[in-house]
Amino acid sequence: MIAAVGNMFGVVGVATAAELVPIKSFNKEGEALTSTIVSGIDWAIQNEINVLNMSFGTSEPSLAMF
Repeated sequence: MIAAVGNMFGVVGVATAAELVPIKSFNKEGEALTSTIVSGIDWAIQNEINVLNMSFGTSEPSLAMF
């Protein structure tokens, strides 16, 4: 846990003051174009987001993702 705050379950993260910013690049079926993912990354950069957690896979490699 990164940003969990203290609660009645005793779970506390290591960065309780962190702000979580969801960025949606995938549709409800869990699919996305590479260009949409890159647009999400670009938005994060433009908005000075410091850390991105991106957990997904692709069936084909893309130079845009390197």
